[in-house]
Amino acid sequence: MSPGRTRTCVLLALLALSAHAAAQDVLHGFVDEPVVTGLTVPVAFTTLPDGRILVAEKAGAVRVVRDGRLLPDAFIDLRSKVNDYWDRGLLGIAADPAFAHNGYVYLFYVHEDDRFTYSGPKTSRVVRVTATGDTASSASEVVLLGTAGGPTCSAWPVGADCLPADSPSHNGGALRFGPDGALWITTGDAASFNAVDARALRTQQLDSLAGKLLRVSGDGRGRADNPFFTGNADDARSKVWAYGFRNPFRLTFRPDTGRPYVADVGAGAWEEVNAVTAGANFGWPCYEGAAPQPGYQPLAECLTLIAQGAAAVTAPLAAYPHAGGTAAIAGGAFYTGNAYPDLYRGAYFFGDFVRGTLHYLTVDGSDGAAGPIKGFAANVAGPVDVQTDAQGIVYLSVTTGALRRIRYTPDTGARYTVYLSDSVNTATSASSGAGPVELDRSHGAGAAGDGGPLTLGGHTYAKGLGVKAPSDIRFALGGVCTAFSTVIGVDGETMGEGSVTFELWLDGVRVGATGVMRGGDAPFGGTVDITARQELRLVVTDAGDGHAGDHADWADARLECTRAGGDTVAPIVVATTPVAEATGVAIDAVMSATFSEELNASSVSTATATLVDPVTSAPVHATVTYDAAVRRVTLTPSSALAPGTRYRITMVGGAGAMADTAGNASPRRTSGTSPPHRPC
Repeated sequence: MSPGRTRTCVLLALLALSAHAAAQDVLHGFVDEPVVTGLTVPVAFTTLPDGRILVAEKAGAVRVVRDGRLLPDAFIDLRSKVNDYWDRGLLGIAADPAFAHNGYVYLFYVHEDDRFTYSGPKTSRVVRVTATGDTASSASEVVLLGTAGGPTCSAWPVGADCLPADSPSHNGGALRFGPDGALWITTGDAASFNAVDARALRTQQLDSLAGKLLRVSGDGRGRADNPFFTGNADDARSKVWAYGFRNPFRLTFRPDTGRPYVADVGAGAWEEVNAVTAGANFGWPCYEGAAPQPGYQPLAECLTLIAQGAAAVTAPLAAYPHAGGTAAIAGGAFYTGNAYPDLYRGAYFFGDFVRGTLHYLTVDGSDGAAGPIKGFAANVAGPVDVQTDAQGIVYLSVTTGALRRIRYTPDTGARYTVYLSDSVNTATSASSGAGPVELDRSHGAGAAGDGGPLTLGGHTYAKGLGVKAPSDIRFALGGVCTAFSTVIGVDGETMGEGSVTFELWLDGVRVGATGVMRGGDAPFGGTVDITARQELRLVVTDAGDGHAGDHADWADARLECTRAGGDTVAPIVVATTPVAEATGVAIDAVMSATFSEELNASSVSTATATLVDPVTSAPVHATVTYDAAVRRVTLTPSSALAPGTRYRITMVGGAGAMADTAGNASPRRTSGTSPPHRPC
């Protein structure tokens, strides 16, 4: 065996798990679970005051989710009026702030004027419909914007109430009511997505509704305090709040400042998060990100704008590069609840549809500067709308037809997890061969923040450190941590190039090193015991060959540490299947409860986990098992449950009952569930 192979085995023995076993798509302590499934290409949703959720499907139907169930009948079906070619369709939905009194729901869709020109130019509409119970009649539809329709806006005079949809994409389509009570609407440039197209210049023309953030009253008319108001509320420019957008697909408002935030999908270089002020010009198509757009820069209109200097346009608050790949931002919402740890409170969350990722960033109090974009989840299926509720982030997956929630499950045990990319500011030293140590992204070309997703062996990681050899990063441990986990390798952005070695040092002693790892080699990873250690040092060398593509990742790098004073908190139930008070449960269902920390397995038994018929108080015979890896107690009834009966599931707490490994007794937990009638 060669010396290099021996060194590889030394570190591989320390990192004793396979790379994919170590990978996590959601962060430690979080679970990604469905709210409802069975949707058909869903693209947007809104929550009604009574908790019902309306989901817009791309083809033109709106579905109702009530009490966690997808109702069989549509709220409204506009498929005969909607053109859903390519990226077109029913794209936006919003409920009136006074919905409880007026039943108004607003929709944005591309209008089908001629089925025989399905792929040809179209125009869009913003309409209002009125709900009665769980449905709305198509006869209640009122067109608010886009009254000048037909196959193209070019058939109408300049300034007409026309929303162009000439291209198969770039329609915008976000609808939101702001804290001011106005209806805010995003529109795209409606131009080509893969070539220079002079129609994109409409975004710079105030008398065109293309490429704008619009602010109107509930009747679709401009508001007198808009920045370009002419005195006539029906004029196109009277409805404009800001301009210069490419495809502003999603919109939200920062709760504490009321500032609108627009996520704008870029062309070939940058995805943007824009904090929007009245009258601002965000520069498209002459600018992409903070720099002139190369394809459009030679056009006369762009030469004129660029000559005015950078102050003539508003740069994005935050942006991230395509980094040689593709991307499509899907914002976004501010999380202001209490269900997540403090690290995430007040942060702006958004997704990327193409990359299948979720991210967050913190913003200063004046909406003028934002912290680095951080990873939150990876390998997420097609997020197209990201919002929040009391339990956390809720996102719509267009590719799986599901509305999903990422919920935090607090760990009440003695141990807690820290990601190195979230604590890199506490590193005692950090260096990378060119540019900074990147957080939750690959190294890129060397400038700060120009890397792409951390990718090893074709798998994307939400968290980690991206470096270029030579690199040396040191962390003070203080003797309170017990384990270090990571996945290592040459990042996929090198396209098979690069050659590095990894070294792991503890308290000044090198405890492991790899042989040469090259681009395209399989990554590996796992966990190392660091109990009582004072310093962790992560080193990457260039393997002695000086290769320019030596981009290395410490992906999913995290510490497991111990709280001062140990574990003094009782375990709690953080999730149940089925949920409490669920109905429509299968008669052969298995019940489970997931706990906030590891339990003492000997405390889990048929005496501490019971299933009871509350009418007869008779226990139902069931097998009880415990899976320590996922902290889950499962009850499997020995026979089918009686149809139409409500059962009580009890996880017994208190003295001598279910407890964690430190002996802290769980509080008593009871939930109810009812199976359906047996089918005929």
